[in-house]
Amino acid sequence: MFVMAHTGKRGAAEIILKDMQEWQDELNDAALVTPNTQQDQLPFQVHLVSAEDLTEWMQKGSHLNIDLEDVELDSYGQKSTPYLAFYGQVSGDQILEWWTSHGTRLFSKNIRNILGQTDVNDSIKLTSLNSPEMFWYYNNGITLLVSDIHPHRRNANRSTERGSFKFINASVINGAQTVSTIGQLFSNASPEDLTKLSQLRVPARFIKVPDIDNADVAVAITKANNHQNRVLGRDFASQHPEQLRLAKEMAVESYQYQLLRTAEQKKSTDAKVIDLDEALDGLSCLNGSASTITTLKSQRGRFFDNLDGSLYKSLFNPSVSGIKVINAVIHLRAIEKLINEKLLLTDKNNQRKRHLIITHANRVISSLLLDNVSRISKATELVDVNEGALSEKLDDLVVKMERYIEEHHVNAYPARFFANVEKVSEIMKHLAD
Repeated sequence: MFVMAHTGKRGAAEIILKDMQEWQDELNDAALVTPNTQQDQLPFQVHLVSAEDLTEWMQKGSHLNIDLEDVELDSYGQKSTPYLAFYGQVSGDQILEWWTSHGTRLFSKNIRNILGQTDVNDSIKLTSLNSPEMFWYYNNGITLLVSDIHPHRRNANRSTERGSFKFINASVINGAQTVSTIGQLFSNASPEDLTKLSQLRVPARFIKVPDIDNADVAVAITKANNHQNRVLGRDFASQHPEQLRLAKEMAVESYQYQLLRTAEQKKSTDAKVIDLDEALDGLSCLNGSASTITTLKSQRGRFFDNLDGSLYKSLFNPSVSGIKVINAVIHLRAIEKLINEKLLLTDKNNQRKRHLIITHANRVISSLLLDNVSRISKATELVDVNEGALSEKLDDLVVKMERYIEEHHVNAYPARFFANVEKVSEIMKHLAD
């Protein structure tokens, strides 16, 4: 196999494709290949691969398509327009099988991952174990998006009491808590509990929406279906086109962009994993606007209130590259580490004012260091962190901040001072001069 790679988008000029085809034909003729041999059976194959192809393959990584085979739907029905969908009841043991085989990959198109201990999850557990026959009445059910639906041909000879289906490229877009709770609860269950599981019926919908043709529709359905647990604006952002583009670009640099919110949202210990909240912090500090920094400090949820609004777009827009996000985050991580070390070395009793300034000015300090030391705003490649230069400038900034506040705002309390847009703008302008 010969692979010709290029840095453009998919496809190529007709003359190039013609030359490639002629070359492939010449190679196979020389190998005495019989006429009418299928393309995938040729001993010599020439393929064109674009940077767009490589980016998509790397971004997908382990996110392989999930096909659900032989799904039994009880009391099922069908809706044909505007999108084909089948609905009915799925037994609990089938859901356990999905979970055992695929785990959290079932939620690749969801706006969040498993949220851990919530009142909803506790209710799912209690009903599953104590009243499995009531589960259908108490639970809102699950919704899956699929790329294609293959009803089994034997369905034609049955009533709609039970049907068998194959669902291609399935993803649970609502009901992740139901699926994960059942999967975790019964993964090592006793025979008695497995009997209860087989009695359990979950309302289920399978909606056919091909991703490529109807990406906007898929996102709209996903958003509209997520209201059982409390949904944050940040959750909706996880499926926003700009975020998905950044994930692809970051994958090219061997970084994983973690978009889904999980239980407790614990930060990964893997330096190559960056989550959406870190991206928000890094880009906000790199932005350098006093308004952006104070919003991040006290009302960070506002960035995701309106994904078409100016606040969100000031940080996440087509001009922001995956490399910019990576640089912002890895440099911010280094700065936060230095700030924490500085706090530990600052006596909270004898240097109380300085300790409060370092604590509450952390975003201002980060922004100034990213701008004056790291200088990554316009970088087109990954930039190494210079901890020595950052540490030296940090010490200087803390001294100047403390002096400025003593001279101009002696009675100001740092927590309120660094939450005030005008005050932050004033001190940043002074320190930047």
